[in-house]
Amino acid sequence: MLMLWGNLIKSGVKHQRFEKISFRCRSYSTVALRDYQQDAINAVLTSISEGIRRPAVVLATGGGKSVVFASLIPKIRPSSESRGHKTLVLAHKEELVRQAADWVGRINPTHSVGIDMRKIRPRETDDVIVASVPTIIRQTRLSRYKPEEFKTIIIDECHHAPARSWQKILNHFGATAPDSDIYVVGFTATMERSDSKSLGEIFDDIVYERDLLDMIRNKELADMVFSTVDTDIDFEEVSVKDGDYEIRSLSNYVNNSEVNFKILLAYSSMRKKFDFKSTLVFCVDINHCKTLCGLFQREGINAQYVTGETVKHERARIVSDFREGKIQVLCNVQVFTEGTDIPNIDSLFLARPTKSRALLIQMVGRGLRLTQSKTHCHVIDIAGTRGTGLKSVPSLFGLPLDSKIDGKMVDDLISDKERFEEERKAKERETIELELSRRREEFEMHKKLAELKNENDDFDSHVHTFNSYLELQAQDASFFESQKTVNAAFYKSKFHWIRLDYDTWALNLNTSSFFLIRREYSNNSASFNLTLNRFTSYEQRVASNYKCGKVQVISRMASDPNLNAVIVKAETMNPLVLKAYLRSQKNANKITDKQLDLLMKKLKPRAKTMYNWSDELESKLKRSLSSFSKLRASNLIFAVTYSSTCLWVKWELKNILGLDKKSAAKYEKLQQKRAR
Repeated sequence: MLMLWGNLIKSGVKHQRFEKISFRCRSYSTVALRDYQQDAINAVLTSISEGIRRPAVVLATGGGKSVVFASLIPKIRPSSESRGHKTLVLAHKEELVRQAADWVGRINPTHSVGIDMRKIRPRETDDVIVASVPTIIRQTRLSRYKPEEFKTIIIDECHHAPARSWQKILNHFGATAPDSDIYVVGFTATMERSDSKSLGEIFDDIVYERDLLDMIRNKELADMVFSTVDTDIDFEEVSVKDGDYEIRSLSNYVNNSEVNFKILLAYSSMRKKFDFKSTLVFCVDINHCKTLCGLFQREGINAQYVTGETVKHERARIVSDFREGKIQVLCNVQVFTEGTDIPNIDSLFLARPTKSRALLIQMVGRGLRLTQSKTHCHVIDIAGTRGTGLKSVPSLFGLPLDSKIDGKMVDDLISDKERFEEERKAKERETIELELSRRREEFEMHKKLAELKNENDDFDSHVHTFNSYLELQAQDASFFESQKTVNAAFYKSKFHWIRLDYDTWALNLNTSSFFLIRREYSNNSASFNLTLNRFTSYEQRVASNYKCGKVQVISRMASDPNLNAVIVKAETMNPLVLKAYLRSQKNANKITDKQLDLLMKKLKPRAKTMYNWSDELESKLKRSLSSFSKLRASNLIFAVTYSSTCLWVKWELKNILGLDKKSAAKYEKLQQKRAR
């Protein structure tokens, strides 16, 4: 079906009419929604009815985001009579654009669906336009859109939305204004970004969320079997940019003969053991991708590669062959992280390390679509991560189309051409030399591999396999048994967590609510439980005869032995609240008089029990508190409100006033013991 559609649009604008007819004339049976998909639709409609203009939906990869938003489109009514009935769907990759258009047309056969991408343009009468962000960001394309004609903007893979190009489009429609009349609905598998940009800049609330673990437990996605292969890469030496490893630096460490051997040996060993048939490999860069693919091919494995440089029709052929099982191994460089539906993938090799949890989720999600013959996907972590025909004057002289020709004569252009040719040939020689070098290295690796095989090297000793997602969780639990590891997880968070007790941490949201993470033990194993809470009022405590407690749990949000997963859950829970929190964190202003008075009032009783109180200590306390920032003061007020005996209060007082009586006595006793 998609191939037929693609053939219709290959010849460009003049076949545009037939493309629209192809969408109008489809007669598909009604798509049966899964329960959670209907719940997601209901959640969006409910939030809109409650006044939320920019809701977001998080559905794990394989959850059918396209089906959900295609089914949602006819159910959303314009916010006012002045609004039109059109819907704009935004996506950033060609595959996503075509996939979205296909699903919208399939589920809404009475709607006219158009595409705005490269040479393909929509018609003015289209009900739904699926647009490529890199295309409509151009002013000549964006200016054609009349904002008042649209009721809704749907953003596919909406974690990209805070980027400047996406914001330019949303601003054109007035969609970021607080009183906007146009709805913006975001869909993604993860609301996390590797950079510091907040999704709260775009979305008001996450109104529905169903993560990987939920879907795996409910048999809606395939389970995962994990294996890790030991490497000696020191990732502390790899440069980091925008929250993830810098590609060139990463390639220098990963794309070497030792690591590549381990990838091939792991595949060869595990393919026999687990009967892999369709393996997707994520590589660091193009050179790494070619090297790995060549190594597989030399071993007689039917392997191919796809990168951003692969010609479109060649990519389509390779992917089609991979889907049909004609290709055993497909290497890629971030081509298949989003929007690609290849259900037959039974194994993934993560040869591209990442610091981005969002990217990791996208990569792993490629293998989790269920089929009749597949119950799980084996994830192997190698690196320890979890022609237009246009002519112009320059082209007549063999120069690039963007060459500057103002004021130049024929002789000047010929000289430019000669310089250009010399530079081009030099680059060609460099490219050829790099390719020859890569092939020489590939040949040497092949020889070394043969030697290793003859030595019967036992590769299984380097591979650690987890037979299910729950078994991996058990591994996470043992990892976070170390207090040092737990402390490091909170320290690395972009939010300012407060330690209240040895097993309790809080995030003060500077509102009436706050997050608590408690480490709780059951059957000799620990899990980290996240709750959203608020302080009970004085009236509530009196009415209950002080039985209701000081803290009231509003909602239980998550429970996981992996602390990092729980912290990320808290950090992405409510974009509006967290946006306000991040704004308050940046506030470097000094403590206010009101904060100072409140802290003195609350801290003095506690300090008197810890120290031999005097006017001098009281002056020292007030003087030190006066130098606090508003944020530090706010966190200390929260801590002392929670409990005047909590760790945070104790640490702050010791930081200001020095060792308390109890600690001083212990220190003196220790010194006497050492003196003996």
